[in-house]
Amino acid sequence: MAKPPLPPPPDVPGKSPLLGIGLTLAEPAELTRVVRDLISDRRRSSTVCSINVHTFTEALRVPRYREAIQGATLTFVDGVPIRWILRAAGVSRPPARIHGADFMAMLLSELAGARHLFFGSTPGTLDLLRARLGEMFPQLRIAGMISPPFRPQAIREDDETIERLNAANADILWVGLGAPKQEMWLHLNAGCLRIPLCVGVGAAFDILAGRFTRAPRPVQKVGLEWAWRLAQDPGRLWRRYFSTNGYFLSLLLQVAARRLLGRAPSLLP
Repeated sequence: MAKPPLPPPPDVPGKSPLLGIGLTLAEPAELTRVVRDLISDRRRSSTVCSINVHTFTEALRVPRYREAIQGATLTFVDGVPIRWILRAAGVSRPPARIHGADFMAMLLSELAGARHLFFGSTPGTLDLLRARLGEMFPQLRIAGMISPPFRPQAIREDDETIERLNAANADILWVGLGAPKQEMWLHLNAGCLRIPLCVGVGAAFDILAGRFTRAPRPVQKVGLEWAWRLAQDPGRLWRRYFSTNGYFLSLLLQVAARRLLGRAPSLLP
């Protein structure tokens, strides 16, 4: 049975709504500080979602997904184009972009003494991930790695799976099911978990396991990392980028035009 919701701790930064989607405009160092506070509070399961072009546009299009994103405790900026649209909306200094894999690596390093549980991907990828993490973070405490059955959509897990997750006594649950499934999974299941922090990290398992590589820094900086990802996994990703990139570009132009014409800004302070 899901636990009754608790309000977030008072020191968690508030969200700023961009076209109705709440964003946590916090720098990586502040996010790390907040995460430390959240994992020390075992009364609640807080959730963290990353906001990139795909998740942002999906939240605008799909009410149930928007509800899942809005219910997250933290929604950090993962995507250079999100910084572009924040600037277009009037934010002069948007927070640094932090990729989901970088966010995960940062917290694995900073919080190696915490107990980390991994949920998602295939057994083979998890084996690679365990080996790579052991090399990268020798002091890391791994509470477990679970590869769930493949499902096309997120479901509310049965009691046996929830108890298995809770029995790991983890401080952080890393969920690598891919967007939008992982955010929906968190929305459906976090309230049943006795894990202080649950984080959706998309392709981070594959990247840190060495199955995919990150784009070179110059490619990342100009907002074209999606093209690098597409080249590595075209069969799965071409539909996503075809449907989202054009829509996001139209949103960016609309926000910029509204501000240029002196209309009400799309981002509230």
